[in-house]
Amino acid sequence: MNPNADDKASSEGCVLNRRTFLTGAGAVIILAGGGLIWRAADRGVFTVEEGPAYEMWKQSWPAGRTNGGHIELVRAAVLAANPHNSQPWLFRVEPGRIQLFADRTRSLRAIDPDERELMLGLGCALENLMIAAEALGYKPDVALLPEGPAGDMVASVSLQPADAVSHPLFAMIPKRRTNRSRFVAKAILDNELNDLTDLAQADPTLRIHLFVKEGERAPVADLILRAAEIQAKDRAQHEETASWFRMTPGEIQRHRDGITLDAGGNPPLMRAIAKMVVSKRMIDGPGFGNAFVKSTKVQVDSAAAFAVVSAESKSPEACLRSGRLYQRIHLWAMSRGIALQPMNYPLENRPEMAKEVAAVFGTGDRAVLIPFRLGYGPEVPHSPRRALADVIIS
Repeated sequence: MNPNADDKASSEGCVLNRRTFLTGAGAVIILAGGGLIWRAADRGVFTVEEGPAYEMWKQSWPAGRTNGGHIELVRAAVLAANPHNSQPWLFRVEPGRIQLFADRTRSLRAIDPDERELMLGLGCALENLMIAAEALGYKPDVALLPEGPAGDMVASVSLQPADAVSHPLFAMIPKRRTNRSRFVAKAILDNELNDLTDLAQADPTLRIHLFVKEGERAPVADLILRAAEIQAKDRAQHEETASWFRMTPGEIQRHRDGITLDAGGNPPLMRAIAKMVVSKRMIDGPGFGNAFVKSTKVQVDSAAAFAVVSAESKSPEACLRSGRLYQRIHLWAMSRGIALQPMNYPLENRPEMAKEVAAVFGTGDRAVLIPFRLGYGPEVPHSPRRALADVIIS
């Protein structure tokens, strides 16, 4: 009898057990890894700006009048900035005319009860349409609020064939996007700021107010941040914002609107992690408000400048005009490599801040209609867009 037999058997048993363990562990790792890959795919980690929800941005951009006719103008209009990416617009296309309607089923009732942002977004769409009309060989003539300030029809644009007008902002329409990222520490040159303020000359009822120096930016940043902190604790506004969140590729493709993690301003790695871990329960909970405040602080602290558009009143017409100017500013900024983000929080159903808003922005008796920040940041993804069939009515 081999006195080492039991030891050998024991040793062989240990080797077998280790092999079994390693084989099993490897299988668990593979399964876990496969599960993570499946979840990553399911949550859209590997897909950014893909699918039908983004096709409106990617279609070839016309260089002149096309067989698509007036439809091409609507296509330009729907790529405009708008609140919460709610896309609150409808269009009626007729021979020689396009009518723009407010889709009030998409209103933000808790955040925007006075419809300031609704009208601003419609004004942005109208500006895109007008720019595209001139570039594609039409002479547009617009009538604002033809049914009165309470009507759903906010603009009627008549279109006559004309020579195409070369418009430097036309090519920027499919490139424009709101940039919520951290901006780099780079000042905007004075000549750029002068060109920015000159954009308001097209409408004498509007003014652009700039806040560039640190002493000018600080009170604006503080006001915006405090308004964000209040909004984060406002349950109705929290729930309304959460209702527009699109968490998965399936939701994005189904709704083709709303707020996405891709457009949230995080760098790619953080965006991928957020897609893996953020849940509907987290969006609905208090942590979402805390993250919103932290993100706002990064945004205001990194802004190279702030600006506001003011008007003589907060009427629907003034908001439409201001929306047109804001869209023109945003397209101009894209042409100069400057990033923009609206910072509306002090105006979003915050009547208690009205006097402070007027004092900080120094607009006197003029209405502040849209504050925004400017700077330089990385290229960020677009937000989804609904199909033309969903926004054109008979």
